[in-house]
Amino acid sequence: MTGNSSSQLYLRLAPTQLHFARLNIAPPLYFEAVPYAMRHTTSLSGNLREARATVPLLQSPITHTTVLVSAPVTTVPLDEFEEEDCEPLYNACFLAEQPRRVFYDVVPSAHVVLLFAVDTAVCHSLEETFGQVYFTSALTPLLRHFGVKAVEASAQRVFVHRHDNAVDIAVFEGKALLTLNSFNVHTATDVAYYVFNILKKLDLPIATTPLYVSAPSAERVNLIATLQTHSPQVFPIKASSEFNRHPITLHEALPYDFTTLLMSKVLG
Repeated sequence: MTGNSSSQLYLRLAPTQLHFARLNIAPPLYFEAVPYAMRHTTSLSGNLREARATVPLLQSPITHTTVLVSAPVTTVPLDEFEEEDCEPLYNACFLAEQPRRVFYDVVPSAHVVLLFAVDTAVCHSLEETFGQVYFTSALTPLLRHFGVKAVEASAQRVFVHRHDNAVDIAVFEGKALLTLNSFNVHTATDVAYYVFNILKKLDLPIATTPLYVSAPSAERVNLIATLQTHSPQVFPIKASSEFNRHPITLHEALPYDFTTLLMSKVLG
């Protein structure tokens, strides 16, 4: 695409790969995105410095960076949320191996708050490399989008988001989030095990509860076929279909959560 580059940078932070994007929604639309495979023999700080020095997309001035964090979350009902409880509550759910900062995102439509964390050293590295940084959970744009998808007041539906080496499973009733779980997985069979175990525990009928599945293109067909051996109600989610083939969605290599974040900026 052509146009003026934006000083706003978007960065998706995951265990093995970084994704960078520039987006300017003022006409003419400017969008550019690139993946960056991290070297495991180098620290994150080293990878960030190397990316900043070598990736052309990062050479223009950067005034503000939004970092999408693919990391564990825990949820708090919005009515019960107290900001001062964030750190002790998150620490009670996830043991800390390193000093970390705990953040939160509000998802009003689902009536929940997501708590997530980033190692303090990682925060410092990002801030030293990119300046002002805003952190948000990779699940936040997904839940905001899923919560208003195919909404019926009492309808129950399940969203299955395959990414990195994990799967996120969110169950909604209308706009209300019933449960949210994330698991480390390696195969489509692993995903199916967790999905149908959750359906069983929530006493949801397999034959009639719709499953909406987002996954990398290389895995999508096999994952859907595996789920369809147990359920007739399995539907693929593709960013290009979800967002009317907007030019951003044609970059199929982008993780679905990253595309959803970017599209939320476009759609306002």
